[in-house]
Amino acid sequence: MRTVAHSALPEAELSTAGAVPLGADEYARKRLAGLARVAPAPVDRVRVRLSRATGSGDRSAVVKAALHISGRVIRAHVAAPTFREAVDRMRDVLHHRLSVLGSLRTDPPRRRAEHRPVRVHRAPADRDLVRRKTYAPEPMSITDARTDMGLLDHDFYLFVDRETGRDTVITHDDHAVLDAAVAPVLPLVHAIERLDLSNEPFVFFVDVDTGRGSLVYLRYDGHYGLISPH
Repeated sequence: MRTVAHSALPEAELSTAGAVPLGADEYARKRLAGLARVAPAPVDRVRVRLSRATGSGDRSAVVKAALHISGRVIRAHVAAPTFREAVDRMRDVLHHRLSVLGSLRTDPPRRRAEHRPVRVHRAPADRDLVRRKTYAPEPMSITDARTDMGLLDHDFYLFVDRETGRDTVITHDDHAVLDAAVAPVLPLVHAIERLDLSNEPFVFFVDVDTGRGSLVYLRYDGHYGLISPH
């Protein structure tokens, strides 16, 4: 995909939560505007959320952004001491990922841990399953999955491996590849129990009801999320 300059981004769908200072949303709009010049295709939709995380020290200003472009979603999720700095980091991450998409590079650099939001620690009894997501059933190569994982700003990625035809998980930090052929077969409730007893960010399992690979994980807000096939 070749990078072509486009005149403007669509109006951003901007939301806030918590103590967000006056003007932070307009600063985010201003910083996003220049990304149209590096987008390899017209951007169809822009979503931005600014929120204040409590108990997160010098990373309490959190910004999440998503650009919808040619059927793909490019995401950034960053945190910083101030919203101005967080917005600047968000813009830099999106600029890089649009460049990756435009040049079809397949090995985006690793993210800097100090720019990630601080995870909220909750006792298992205080956690709820607050989000269920699905992943596309179209098989892809591990290389393509790694590219999508980077563009989406995910810590891990669940997909169907084109070579094996099996549900597979890759991780961002150690490039591990986990195959459904060796994943435990569990009901969701037991997968959550296993996650509670471990120090891992997620549990990959084959759902006993569907026979498909699924993944339950801890979100940054300390609650559970579930990813399963369509």
